[in-house]
Amino acid sequence: MKKVISGVGGFLKKHKKGVIAVIVIAVIGIVLFGCPKDESKKYSTDTAKLRDIANYNSYVGTVEYDNEKNIVIKANAQVSEVFVEIGDSVSKGDVIAVLDSETLEKNISKTELAIKTQKVANEHTIADAQRAYDDLKYALDNGLNATLNNVKFQKENAEDALEKLWESYDDYMEALDVEPRSDAVDYLLSVKKKYDDAVKHYERIKETVEDKQKEISESETVSPDDELELSSYVEAMNSSKAKLDIASDNFRQTLENYCDVHDPALKKIVDGIEDAETACKNAMAAYDSVKLQLDQQLVTLESTVNKLKDTLSLESMEKDLEMLKDSLEDYTVTAPCDGVVTMLMLKEGDMSVAGQIVATVSELDKLEISIRVDEYSILGATEGKDVQIYIDSIDRVYAGTIEWIADKATVENGVSYFLSTVEFVSDEYVRGGMSVEVRLVRAESQQAISVLASAVDYRDDNSAFVLVKDSKGEFVEKDVVLGVSDGIYVEIVEGISEGDIIYYVPGNGMFMIPEMEVGNVNKTQQ
Repeated sequence: MKKVISGVGGFLKKHKKGVIAVIVIAVIGIVLFGCPKDESKKYSTDTAKLRDIANYNSYVGTVEYDNEKNIVIKANAQVSEVFVEIGDSVSKGDVIAVLDSETLEKNISKTELAIKTQKVANEHTIADAQRAYDDLKYALDNGLNATLNNVKFQKENAEDALEKLWESYDDYMEALDVEPRSDAVDYLLSVKKKYDDAVKHYERIKETVEDKQKEISESETVSPDDELELSSYVEAMNSSKAKLDIASDNFRQTLENYCDVHDPALKKIVDGIEDAETACKNAMAAYDSVKLQLDQQLVTLESTVNKLKDTLSLESMEKDLEMLKDSLEDYTVTAPCDGVVTMLMLKEGDMSVAGQIVATVSELDKLEISIRVDEYSILGATEGKDVQIYIDSIDRVYAGTIEWIADKATVENGVSYFLSTVEFVSDEYVRGGMSVEVRLVRAESQQAISVLASAVDYRDDNSAFVLVKDSKGEFVEKDVVLGVSDGIYVEIVEGISEGDIIYYVPGNGMFMIPEMEVGNVNKTQQ
């Protein structure tokens, strides 16, 4: 057998050209004599039908979570227990992990004890200060303060002594005012009368001024006449006071001269009044001074109580305690939303670092697709435009919308594209990271007359036509106007009707009519 194969191989090498020629002749013979009589059997047919046709730009993208919430650890502590794994579904508030809070809990207990102890001490201090204030106030209000009572007693004695001396003076002066009187007594009494009249006149004018001032202060509107009247009263009062001062000086001088020359007994009474007035004035000053000191002491005690309440307030310590208790929540790591744990960096026994992202929870019902729109198709892509989403891995199609397109192109390796996101409603089959094809319709036609795109041929001038048979059964070229094509079917705007049968050579992309049949083809233009 090997010898036979070797002999055939040698023969083919020696007679290569001759063999090729024989093969070519055989093929031609098959073509010329082996073909069927009916040439139309070399063509495939397609029937013009109504179809929905659309062409679109296609973009490759990736499903991403539109709402991913990171969990940031807030405490430096050892991880006691982890309750989830990556891929687990969680609800908002579910515990992800627990940190060791023993040290914090001890600090909370210590702070609570310190607050309790300090509170007792503060209460005693404030109570002592309050008691001192209350005791002094009670004593003053009820006349029980010994120091004040002593000076009050001295003041009252001095006032009583002065009052008795004035009574003696008045009695003595009445005794002088009897007939017969000496010239000295008459002169003294006449000067006294002028002084008494000046006092009465001044008191009367002063009362008038005070009444007018009260009237004006209580009135809603003050007229110029009221102000002028008050001004005149004040001027009269000042004049009366000046006259009173003169009358007072004159009477005092006259009384002293009379006593020195004519009446030693009266002089003794007048001198006693002066001494009593000085003693009374000193006693009143002593009383006022002690009363003022005690009032100031009472105010100081009250201020001390208020200051102690403020300075000994536990507000700062209580705020610290509240902060410690609030931070206790940081030791329980919870899910911030409903979703799936898509990242987890917590292990039992590890030390957590405050501020570190330790987990991510993604909301599965809020997914989006990230795509890149090339610069040549950006004009057809606008925010809000509907798109079709095909996910090959699960063989499912979803409706979506272009949600966002970057204003500025990104350039990589000389290629410009615009980052974009597509929003869509997912279901339980869709997962983050899946590859998708996003289709953006450029043009579409509903229920259009259409045929296979491969059934359309073109002339040298790029005019389109299809091959049909006329009423005689002969092939004719029918000019057509093309519309939307999806790559498989093409819309025929003009040229043929629904139900027309089209002939074409499959797989050629152009009609191949044998030269011997050209005469049977009628080229007609519509």
